[in-house]
Amino acid sequence: MNDRLNIVLVHGEWADGSSWSSVVEQLQAEGYHVTAPQFPLTSLANDVARLRQVMDFQDGERPSQPMAAEPPSDSRQSGRTRT
Repeated sequence: MNDRLNIVLVHGEWADGSSWSSVVEQLQAEGYHVTAPQFPLTSLANDVARLRQVMDFQDGERPSQPMAAEPPSDSRQSGRTRT
């Protein structure tokens, strides 16, 4: 079993996995195994299926409680607003 902690970063509707790039670099430098997958954004069911697929490839235990955060504000796509 791998002793590194796994972190899966999930992007929202107005971003993609690359929005986490600076966070991924920082966490990897601290020794974490970090994944920031792309999601199809075609339906909630497809996004959930993709997340399950990603989680199945992670080593170790799954978290007992997911945590939420937003990507750094400087990495969000410009020109779009949330509704």
